[in-house]
Formats: sequence, structure tokens, C-alpha cells
Amino acid sequence: MTAAGDGPGRLTGTAFPRGETAPVWSPDGRRVAFIGGAPVGNSATIIVAVVDSPAVAVSYLPITPDPADLHWSPDGKYIAFSSWDSPGQGVWIVRPDGTNLRPLSANCSLPSTCSTPSQLGPAWAPDGTKLAWSTGLLVEGVIDSYLVVGSLSGGALSSLHVGSSDHQATAAPRWSPDGTLLLYNARSATDSTVVELRVSAPDGTGAVAKVSPYAGGGAQWRP
Repeated sequence: MTAAGDGPGRLTGTAFPRGETAPVWSPDGRRVAFIGGAPVGNSATIIVAVVDSPAVAVSYLPITPDPADLHWSPDGKYIAFSSWDSPGQGVWIVRPDGTNLRPLSANCSLPSTCSTPSQLGPAWAPDGTKLAWSTGLLVEGVIDSYLVVGSLSGGALSSLHVGSSDHQATAAPRWSPDGTLLLYNARSATDSTVVELRVSAPDGTGAVAKVSPYAGGGAQWRP
């Protein structure tokens, strides 16, 4: 269906074994980004379809790392995604036309020798200058999970420990409307089986407020 809603239509016709999944609308409603098969080979890539024109235009972005968790920037100028492929594992951004592909994190998000099970769910700050995501550092069979914040302008990443367990805690960060706070999930310091809902400053400074003793997967900020 076009943005004008004038009837259903198929965006692609590729025979990608893993299917074409995870469609996300651009903020202006003109484009749809989703994960599908590259034109050549059997690898996944990001596909961007312009749907507000009489003929749907489809672009296959030249993405090397296997993409997941697509998120448009608030101004529609970038798509953030995570990759689980080594050596491209990390959080990346790219322009919708495939240019300016670059990582915000490379393999480990923190400066240590480690193995990262995954880096998940990049979430844009309301002003589009920062991203927050979850990462895990595997050390001797225990995963230390962190909430990480990175800036598009570069510089050091900030991090906040959100738990230690035998499997990764997904922080699922959600920015406050004014961008001054992050709502996220974290494991209890006294019981690793309990996941709490917390609020803190994006850089991890200041007091951390425990909002609920239970994880709020659907919890959202009031506009």
C-alpha cells in the first residue's frame, strides 16, 4: 500500500530463504526499511522502499554486517541497526541511500578483552544526536550486561551496569521525551532472577531510581 493508502501492493519479489522481515516506516511516512536478501548471494541486507510515488523504488543497501533491529533517526537521515556477525558485530548507522556506513561500537562496546553475545535494540534520543543500546560482556561463563550510550559525533561511550547472570539482560532503553533520562530494565543487585525497571541519566551519573521491581517490557514515557 502506498503512503496515500490507495490499495495494497507488493514491495519486493525476492526469494530470500529467511524471508523479508522487520519493516519500519520512516518518520515522514515516505519510505519503509526492512531486512531482506541482497541482490547477489545469500546474505541479508537492509532494503529501503520509497512508497509515496506511482512506481515503488527499491534500494538494496551495501551492508556487510548482517543487520537486525532497524531504527530510523527522528529526522529520517539515518538508519541505526545492530549486527551479530563477527567482525562486524556491534551497533551501526547508515544513510538511507547506503552511504556513510559506520559503526558506533566495534565488537566490544567497552574497552576490555571480551566476547559480546549481542548488542541489541539501538534507540535514538529525541534530538537524534545519540543512541542507547544493550550489550553483554562474557567473562568466565557470566554475562555482565550494560546499557551503553554513544554519540553520532564520536567520542567515548558511556555505560551503566544492568546486571550479571548466565544470560544477557536486555536493557530495552527508552528515552524520555526531552532526552534527559533513560528508562531501562536491569537485574536486581540482590537477586539476579529479578529484573527491575529503572530510570537514570543517559551518561549514568546521578541517582538511579527504581521505578518497579518488575521489568516493564511495554512501559513507555508519557508524552
